[in-house]
Amino acid sequence: MAYDIHSSPWKKVNEALGAGKMLILVGVPIYLIMIFINSFFFPTWKFPIVSTLFNFILGLVILITGFILFARVIPWIIRINKTGELYTNGPFRYVRHPLYSVILCIIIPGITILLELILTLIFLPTMLILFHFIIKNEEKLLLEKFGDEYKDYMKKTKRIIPWIY
Repeated sequence: MAYDIHSSPWKKVNEALGAGKMLILVGVPIYLIMIFINSFFFPTWKFPIVSTLFNFILGLVILITGFILFARVIPWIIRINKTGELYTNGPFRYVRHPLYSVILCIIIPGITILLELILTLIFLPTMLILFHFIIKNEEKLLLEKFGDEYKDYMKKTKRIIPWIY
């Protein structure tokens, strides 16, 4: 059975929570489980860069960059929700879902390096799969709302990772 956010009970969950809150409800527990498993069962599996201090600084820089980018995308999302228009400029000229991009490509790797927990890298493909299903349903709604304009936009941009996916 395919995941369909328009069917019950997913429709009610999406209306009540929205995709972002659904992502947090699923993603955060998975990530915390990965940290727990790595810390307690594989404590010697550390992220193999140079040193703990270097990893901390690098992870912190990546993480701060991710949060800054995340904060810069939020006003665009708010503007889109208020106007109901299709935006294809700003961060949306590179990817159709920039918030997911920042989480997947910057914030998760930043936390992984900062905490030196190599097992948490398993979280990246897990989140990519979760994002795929959420985005698939969001794009279905956007196609219904914007039609050919959104189809053209989809041909010009990737979903999450610029020029790749």
